[in-house]
Amino acid sequence: MGRGRTVNNHIENVSMEIDYDKLAKAIVKAQEMVKGADNDPQREKVGFWKALKVAVVDSRKSKGQMTAMTFASFAQVILTVFSCIFAMMTLFGVFGFLSYLYDIVTAALNNGNSVNVIDIVVAIFAVILFLIITMLCAVFGLALFGAANEIAYEKDRNYVVAILSAMTSFSAMAISLVALLSSR
Repeated sequence: MGRGRTVNNHIENVSMEIDYDKLAKAIVKAQEMVKGADNDPQREKVGFWKALKVAVVDSRKSKGQMTAMTFASFAQVILTVFSCIFAMMTLFGVFGFLSYLYDIVTAALNNGNSVNVIDIVVAIFAVILFLIITMLCAVFGLALFGAANEIAYEKDRNYVVAILSAMTSFSAMAISLVALLSSR
């Protein structure tokens, strides 16, 4: 018949001692290498039109990096538009707040002493609501603007495509919500 292989495992000959100093040095060296990769000086921002030109014309030379930069530039444009929308909402909130205060003051001056307590409470709650919504719009707009500036430097294609997918689904949700509320 055939000859079988015999496997000899001699575990008593294996040294199981771990040099923890070498292990710690290796971990520190790996972390420094990762930090060095994050501070890569080659990570630069490429304009939308330049990235689009290179992705279309010189797609073989870029090895997929310019496609990622084109998507990143497109995501930056979309996020910048969203941040501008929130900035406009903030401005409208401030102007609405000021016009509401003007209306309250003129109504109080025209009515003289016949101002109801309910009107004052409603005015206070409306002012607080205006301020909260305006501050939330400002904070969200600034966060989107920061994300737009950060995404311009991203080179990972899968990450950029995931961000574009998330923004597309968010836009579709917002449009469907507007269509649902306007159909009533």
